Amino acid sequence: MIELHIGDIIELRGQSWHIRDSDGLALRLKCLDDGSDLTLPVAMLLCDDSFVGPDASGPSIADQRLLDLATDEQRRDAQFWYEHLSGIKHAIEQPAQGQAISGAPIVTVQERLSDKISELRTLGRPVSMTTMWRKWQRFNNAGLLGCIDQRGMPGHVRLSGVHERVIVVLEMVKAHYVDKSTPTKKQILEIAERRLRDDNVPVPCRSSLYALLAALDRGEHTTGDATSRRSHANSPNRAFSKIVALYPGEEVQLDSTPLDAMALLPDGQPCRIDLAAGIDVATLSITAAILRPNACKTVDAIELWANSCIPQQMLPGWIENMTVARSYLSDKLSPQIDLDRALENKPIIDVRGVVVDRGKIFVSPVFERATELRGVHPRVAPPHQPTAKPHIERLLKTIGDDFVRWIPGYKGRSVSHRGRNPEKDTVWPLFVLQALLDEWVITVYQNRPHSGLHLTAAPRMQLSPNAMYRAMSEMTPTPVRTMTRDDWISLKPHEFRRINRYGVNLENLVYNSDSPRFHQMRRTKSLNSKQNGKWEVRYDPTNLMQIWVRDESLVFDSEGQRKVEDNGWIECRWVLADYATIPFGIDMVKAIRRDMSKKPTDKEVLRRAEQIHRQLLGGPSEPKPRPLSRAEASAGRANLARQELSGGPPAEVVAPGRSDDTPTPPVVQPTLGPVEPMRPMRLSEGW
Repeated sequence: MIELHIGDIIELRGQSWHIRDSDGLALRLKCLDDGSDLTLPVAMLLCDDSFVGPDASGPSIADQRLLDLATDEQRRDAQFWYEHLSGIKHAIEQPAQGQAISGAPIVTVQERLSDKISELRTLGRPVSMTTMWRKWQRFNNAGLLGCIDQRGMPGHVRLSGVHERVIVVLEMVKAHYVDKSTPTKKQILEIAERRLRDDNVPVPCRSSLYALLAALDRGEHTTGDATSRRSHANSPNRAFSKIVALYPGEEVQLDSTPLDAMALLPDGQPCRIDLAAGIDVATLSITAAILRPNACKTVDAIELWANSCIPQQMLPGWIENMTVARSYLSDKLSPQIDLDRALENKPIIDVRGVVVDRGKIFVSPVFERATELRGVHPRVAPPHQPTAKPHIERLLKTIGDDFVRWIPGYKGRSVSHRGRNPEKDTVWPLFVLQALLDEWVITVYQNRPHSGLHLTAAPRMQLSPNAMYRAMSEMTPTPVRTMTRDDWISLKPHEFRRINRYGVNLENLVYNSDSPRFHQMRRTKSLNSKQNGKWEVRYDPTNLMQIWVRDESLVFDSEGQRKVEDNGWIECRWVLADYATIPFGIDMVKAIRRDMSKKPTDKEVLRRAEQIHRQLLGGPSEPKPRPLSRAEASAGRANLARQELSGGPPAEVVAPGRSDDTPTPPVVQPTLGPVEPMRPMRLSEGW
């Protein structure tokens, strides 16, 4: 607190002023620079930006908090010293006021303190002269607050005589091990001592260095986990901001991680699986969550956010997969009627922006072109900073804690947490785990209240993702958009190839079509002059049984002007696709080609693919089959698992009035019940 008294020197408007007089409302000032006089109201003086008051030498009101923090014993001790020291001060002030005192006068403070020491010794409180002087000085400076024993209280710091260079060297050694292997405390101190001796700085004892190293710790994990240490070093040295999304789909965070669980592949061998998931920041809804063998690929990342705008029932192969999983785990999955009721409330989020890390599958050109095609704004997080996308990081941990820990084959997050033989547990097939994960997301996660979801009007009410989506849709409804067959094909990787007389050559595989339009396109050049007349070809990396060729042609409009017309995609099948019992992807073709000295033909690829699948599935083999290489076995297992999980493109929608040669069976429309009209929600309903 700043107190103004007559005689104080203050600074005002760049000059020094002496307070000469005061009447409580105004001050009369004397300028020490030019000798001028000034009478100024106190309020005007304190409001002036150039005002600088005298130094606050007395006790501050903020120090009164020490009285609240003191214990009853400390207060009684402070009151004891305050009474005795006040008596000494009162005895000194009596002669100055002309009061008569009995006995021989004691004139000096030291004599009075010595007399007080003798009095305290008789009371059973022996103290030294040093302690008495310290008590006397603190009493004169702070009064009752100075009499409190402040050891262990805020502001009381026991200083040491450590040189400043010692602290600087310890910080430098700690910073040196940010990206290196974890050191020990002894190793850090030995390096610091060597540097201090080279600089001729006095080295404290080892116990003092250990205490100083512990005091300098800010949670950097210097002698802990290396991953935690690097993550802490990469975090910005500022307050974290909160990510706010105003409507569903404004920001969707994507990421993938290995799961701490084993799954059974179609060949009967356990395998570690990867999880790729996306979460909407506005509603904390899981837009999609897929399981893949080994590691996720770019096509999986595209499928991840593309499936968010498709109803769960419309995903290719999802209903069939759930039917098989229900027959496999009839007692684990929810009843069909409960699942259907939960599917009605699952949000369909139109993704407008995605946030990804710098993983290989997210920064690939294929992923960037797919986001550009769908009008999605991608944002890449800074390197080694998971705090840039905290929602998806927390979601992955939630799935690991609430889902993965409860399934057979859980193997722990590290070797120290792993069981003896987790792969020998009753491990479930991968497609069953995918169905179980979808059922958990739809029925459990989406309907469970979250502490991070609340409305401004009801801050104490915790909402579920479904309830938050419904609440935000009242103000910002999400556009109804779904993905068509052409959209699904357009998201796939592309190449530019020529259409020869025999068809299209992709990855040394021949593709052909019986379409009359495709026959007209043979040995012709496309309208793309930058690609030297090559045609755009799209393919599914997980299934090379067919490709799609973009059909563009020049036509005349009603005014006789030429224009480019997009006729959609022409599907071309592999010439030996009808002879393949199990489809295969591009990884299988590359593995087969790697083990052959020359480029394999279509028949050789088909023959080797069938041998790989036959040996992995344990079926009848040839008399002397060639053993599988490591690349072929790995690609074959992943291919078998992906064929169970991945479906084909969405069904093609036939326009009304279109005539087909094959009669279309009549569609039986289900009987719809009464539909509840839309109405605004109320806080009393609890959503």
